[in-house]
Parts: sequence; C-alpha cells; structure tokens
Amino acid sequence: MLIRIDQFKGTIPKLQTDKLPNPYGQVSINCDLDSGGLAGINQVKFTEALPAGSYGSLFQYNKLTTNFWVAYAEEAYFVKSPLANDQYDRVYISGIEQDISGHPNEGEKDIRVFSNDLIDGGAGTHDQDEDWYTCGVLAGTQPSLADGGGGSGASVTRAVTYTYVTSRGEEGPPAPPQTITVNESDDIDVTFQSLASVGMTADNHYDIEKVRVYFSFRGNTGLDTFNYVGEHTISSESDTGTIDIAANTTPGEALATTDYDPPPDGIDGLIQLPNGWVAGFVGNRIHVCVPYAPYAWPETYTRDLPYPIIGLGAIGTTIVAITTGFPYLVYGNTPDTLRDQKINNYFPGVAGKSIVSARNAVYYAGADGLIKVTQSGAMNATDGFLKKADWDGYVPSVFHSAYFDGAYIAFASVNSDGIAGFVLDENEETFFNLDVEREAVFVAENEAKMYVIQDNAGTPSVYEWRGETLDYLQYRFKSKKFMLPKLVNMSVARVHLDLEEIARLAALIGDNDDIIVANETILTNGGVQRNNPPTTEYTFGGIGDFPWNTYEFNGDPLTSLAAVAASLEVTFNLYADSELIFSKNVSTNKAFKLPKGYKSKRYEVELIGQVPVRSVDMATTMKELAS
Repeated sequence: MLIRIDQFKGTIPKLQTDKLPNPYGQVSINCDLDSGGLAGINQVKFTEALPAGSYGSLFQYNKLTTNFWVAYAEEAYFVKSPLANDQYDRVYISGIEQDISGHPNEGEKDIRVFSNDLIDGGAGTHDQDEDWYTCGVLAGTQPSLADGGGGSGASVTRAVTYTYVTSRGEEGPPAPPQTITVNESDDIDVTFQSLASVGMTADNHYDIEKVRVYFSFRGNTGLDTFNYVGEHTISSESDTGTIDIAANTTPGEALATTDYDPPPDGIDGLIQLPNGWVAGFVGNRIHVCVPYAPYAWPETYTRDLPYPIIGLGAIGTTIVAITTGFPYLVYGNTPDTLRDQKINNYFPGVAGKSIVSARNAVYYAGADGLIKVTQSGAMNATDGFLKKADWDGYVPSVFHSAYFDGAYIAFASVNSDGIAGFVLDENEETFFNLDVEREAVFVAENEAKMYVIQDNAGTPSVYEWRGETLDYLQYRFKSKKFMLPKLVNMSVARVHLDLEEIARLAALIGDNDDIIVANETILTNGGVQRNNPPTTEYTFGGIGDFPWNTYEFNGDPLTSLAAVAASLEVTFNLYADSELIFSKNVSTNKAFKLPKGYKSKRYEVELIGQVPVRSVDMATTMKELAS
C-alpha cells in the first residue's frame, strides 16, 4: 500500500484532518507553494533600523532619486499626488491627530503633506515630524474697504473678496465679500486679515505666500462674477497690507475656488482613484476632493451612508466603502453627483488596515472571514478554508494587510497557537499560515517589492518581504490524516528533495566557511598589508594605505557572508494513531526504512525544514515504493 504526496497547497483548517484533499495538510506554516512543491518562504531582508516603539503604518517617500522611510505609531494612510510628474513629489497623509497647540485643526485628524522643497532646503535627510505642511487653505474674514479717491466718473458698486495662496500655487476659498460704492476711476483700498489671526502660521505648518483680490463685474449674462484684479505678496504673518486697486481695473480670470474648502476636521482613510480623485471619510460621510487638487474639499462633494465607515478601497473609479454594516459602492461622473449602491450582504468590517485594493476587487477583514467585494457583489473568500472560530483566532481586528504577488497577506499579533497571519492565493487555491509578527506593511508598486516592520533583536526595522534569495524561513507541513482500509505496517519511505538547489546552497555555505577563515586571519594579523607602497605593515585601512577603489570608503577589508539557509536537511516525522513513532533528518533522495512492530490504519507525515521538497512517499514494501 502506497501513500504519496506530490503536490502541496497549504491547509484548510475548517475540515477534519481525515477529510482534507490530498494536496492540503492540517498544518502549513511559512510554506512557499508557488511551484506545487514545498519550500520555506524566503527570509526578509534587512533594509533600515527604526527608532524604538510600536508602529501602525509604513511608507517609502520618494524624493527625486532618494527614498526615505516613514513610519508612524498611528495607522496613517498615504496617497501620492494625483498630478503626473508633480514637481513637488507631494504625498498626502491622513490618520494623525493634530497636536500643535493653537493649530486650527488641534485635536482633530487632518491631512499633512510631504513636499520635496521641505527637505533641508531640497536636499539631505527627511524628518517626518517636521518636513510637512498642513493641507488646505482657510478663508479669511470679510475685507475692510475704503475709498482711496483719486478718480472721477459715474458711481459703481463693487463687491470685493480675496483668497490666500500657498507658495505652491494652491489657492483657497474666498473670504465673505464686502461691498463699496465709489467713482468708477477711484482706487479701492483693500485690507485683509493677517495670517496670524487666521492661524495659518509657519508654526502651524502653513506656507501662505500671497493674497489674490477679486472684484465683482457684470458679465454678458447680466450676472455679477468675481474676477481677478490684483495680488499682494505677504511680508509677514502680521501683514494686513492695504492694496490699492482702481475700481475700473480690467477684470482678469474668474474666481475658480469659490468652494475650495480645506479638508474636513477628522478626515481619515485616504485613497486615490485613477480619475484624479482623492477620497476620505469622517464618520458615515465620504468626502472627495476637487479632481487633481487634494487640498480642496467642497462640502457638496460628499455622500452620506447609513453606517459608520471603517475604511475605503477602490475598484477602478468606484469607491468601495467598508462600514460597520453593509459594504457600499460609491460612484459618479463628477464628485458632485455621487451615488451609492448597497451590496446586499451583511459583511461588517473590523479593521481599516485590513482593506486592500486589487485589480478588480477590494478585500477586507469582516466579522466572519475575509470579504471580497467586486462590482457584482461580495463573498466570504475564506469560507472554503476557515470556520468562524478559526477566523476569530487570527484576531482580525488588528490586521495589517497587503495584496502582493497575486495573494492577500494578513499580518497580525502572534496568537495562542503561535500564528501571526496568513497568505491566501485564490487563483492557486493555496492557504498557509505565518508565525512571525510584523507590525506594518507597505507595497512599493514602482519596484514590485513589499516591505514590513519586524523586530530585529529588540529594534524595530524595515525589511524587504522575501528579500533574501538564498535564505528561507523554516516551514512546517503536516499532512492530512490518511485513513487506510486495514491495519498495515509502513516499512519504507522516501523524501524527494530538490538536490540541485541543495547543491547550490551547499557550495555557498562552503564559500562562507572560506570567508570566515580569511576574515579570522585578517583580524588575527591586525589588518591587511599596506601596498601603497608595499610593506610588511598591517592596517585596517587609512587614506593613502591602498590604491583608490581597492575598498569601499568608510568600509573595511573584511568580506561579508552570503545569507544562506542554515540547514540543508529536512526533518521527516511519521505519526501512527496520532502518536509520533519515527523521526529522521533527511539530506538525500534515498529511501529509508521505517520501524517495525506496529500496525495502523491512520498515518500522518510531517516535514520541517528550509530547503525544497518535491514529494514524499511511504509504502508497506520497497516494491510498492519503487512503483
């Protein structure tokens, strides 16, 4: 009688161990199942250490050709500028409560913006806590007007307003207008509110450069419109400058920012859509910005839903709102024509950071499983793998998730079973667990890489997910419980290893051994011999000791070791009647004998290791095994 496992697809925890399809096991942890065989997923690769603390979000800010890591304790949401080739490399961030005393948004979540011109004058390092400006421009109070005289002619009445403009050309909403009647060629003296009295100061991370003034003019339609007539560069935060503008000044362009309100207090969960929209939410209300202008959030660009919103995702230009009740699709040709469609599946969300947008779907952690939303409806994507109790065991309310390389990856805190998340690939129908805790995740789409925050000997650090090409996490796969029709003694087994990969790793381990010996020699000698000019003196390197380009500047003469799998063996464990009866470390593809003196109808195989396994067989006779 022969038992063979020649394909591995992870685990289905909801099924009884003897009811599992053959490719699935009752335990599957850290398993690379991409090839149909079994291997350990690649180890993460160290990228950068972070300050001590706990983290809820991670982002890589790209400034020209330089990348800076940004990590917050809060669950922040990051959106790149919708402008193609934005000269300021702006990134909009929500989810952080404003704690600057006296800030207009003090005590509320708002939006802060990274901009490349704030990085040490445009070069150098990036300070995530200082190098940002407040998103949005406030409106001033009603202007003070006076007749400056100096003219004549018929009387005209002008309504006058003004706006504030940032150094990046972001223009805010107009102040309430004030009217004045003067001779048509008289000057009108316009006095505006100071930045200090509005609260838009440098201490509050505002960057207002000038004031633009608008007069009302009667248009061809017989209606009054506000048109540009002049501007004033602000000299200080207390400047209320008086601008003298003739009442009969030729009107310029019409005021375009009438409803360019700043982001609403408490906005969170920013997402970006391909039509230039940026969306967020406050409570049960969705807010959308002016297309391609994420600093402007008109009050009419909103849609209220019946339930509080957990977070947002996107399918094309459709917003997917995850709530404490039903999920909703929100869409419109323009932001002021938003409509919603309730998806008639009661799938409440439980974690904002679990929401990820794939090409044609949005996934999120629901109360009963991983929910997949498409344009046609919603379904529980883990229903075929997990029972409600299994799902609850992952503690989905703390998920930090990503959709990467065709799979939904959920990271969570380590639970009582030692599990800290899972990987689900719907297309390949594979599901396996993870056992290392990661705090936050970021997908760098421009380089097709994913990064996580993980503890490094007590120091939180950024790692590239599966970044090591030759080093692997230890996997553990325990097969289904094979139920045989009669009592038998399994007498022989064979594990088919990927010998080519093992030989490659063995060679690299040998190279590492040689490097260790060479490095120990250098340390014993106190360095390497100077050769500029050649002498018998040993040194660890100084300017002039070696020809240029011999060693890395500020480096050393030691050679780094390659990160290689620590073990080239696989542990084979055999269970009969749920009892471990045999264990062996396997390093070849040769068959090996199993113990005698027992018979059973119920067998399980467990494999633990790092290196790839193609298949495993066991049989009652060598002849059966050879077949």
